[in-house]
Amino acid sequence: MAFKSSVTRLVKVLKEHDDGRLDIVVRGRRRVKVANIEEEEGGYPHGDTALFQDERTDWDEEIANEAFNTHRALMQVMTGKQPSDEFYAGLPDLSYLLASSAGLDAAVKQALLELRNEDDRLRLVTRVMADLLVKVEMVQSSARAIQGYWELQKLFSGR
Repeated sequence: MAFKSSVTRLVKVLKEHDDGRLDIVVRGRRRVKVANIEEEEGGYPHGDTALFQDERTDWDEEIANEAFNTHRALMQVMTGKQPSDEFYAGLPDLSYLLASSAGLDAAVKQALLELRNEDDRLRLVTRVMADLLVKVEMVQSSARAIQGYWELQKLFSGR
């Protein structure tokens, strides 16, 4: 099956259904804005698209460094290791990489797609990752306290 688009690239067909439908994974190549979504006979939605371009493509180094450092700290807390510098190298849209690897919810990802400059996207993803980092650290601290309590209980009860 051939599928060619300047907007998406077919990555994988997950499942072919008996009725001809496919469960697929595609990778976005460019952002588009979708308008006039309609249901086609047979239940397949379609709409009009227009390219959605950034107002500017460069970023402020200070904002990018804060995002980079927050992401590395989050990855350290979550996985026990930090990504190498090469993970971040040579990317025109750092915010998308950070968002895709930080477990952000769909609403935040949609908000990122709608922003039209990299500084604004980096600020948003940094704020969300920083909030997540605080929550993860609180959960880990609580887990250590709970574990300590049960260890003391075993010690005192002789079990």
